[in-house]
Amino acid sequence: MTDIVVTLPKGDMKHLQEKIEALGDSWSWWDMKREPKDFTDSDNVFIVCAGKVHGYFTVNHILHEGDYENAKAILKTTLDMINAVGIPMGDWIRIVFRSWIPILKIPMKGFQGFRYRKFNYKEKHQRSN
Repeated sequence: MTDIVVTLPKGDMKHLQEKIEALGDSWSWWDMKREPKDFTDSDNVFIVCAGKVHGYFTVNHILHEGDYENAKAILKTTLDMINAVGIPMGDWIRIVFRSWIPILKIPMKGFQGFRYRKFNYKEKHQRSN
């Protein structure tokens, strides 16, 4: 399992928060322009915004262009919903997740691309309110 860190602009953090609040027991997703190296299901994706790591989600599924049937089965949704949401195109990927883990804010400057860092047990388990 890899810990991958990505930076979000402040405006995107609000969008992610809305997805998290609506999560409940359902699936949610996040789209990325490209796939990190050696990316697999069960990797953790940590989110940096405004100079701090806010939390992470664990990847349940990774959808690529043309994964229409996988998306339908994974998201257990209707054809209309899949058409509204769409399936990633080209190099874009859709990360499907089910839970968000807020953690105490860890200082980290924003950056472009991906960072690969092993967060220790204490960092991953100090919960934020």
